[in-house]
Amino acid sequence: MTHESLTDQLIRHEGKRLKPYVDTAGKITIGFGRNLTDVGISETEARNMLSVDISRAVSSLHHALPWAVGLPLAVHDVLANMTFNMGISGLL
Repeated sequence: MTHESLTDQLIRHEGKRLKPYVDTAGKITIGFGRNLTDVGISETEARNMLSVDISRAVSSLHHALPWAVGLPLAVHDVLANMTFNMGISGLL
């Protein structure tokens, strides 16, 4: 079985769940059967998720407050940090 065919098989068998759920073995699981309870995520995966989340927060900030782009970096980053933690609604 090739890596590609195994991937296709696991996607069919596991299904895709983009939010955590408890599987039939009682394990917190996400994605295509990733066992978060026992396996967790790697440093690289955590950093990749952080990068995506930062991009989402900055995009939300710039959409809601376009003038924030021109702020000094330290001020911009405080607003982006607040957006990351509270969501744009919480910031506003």
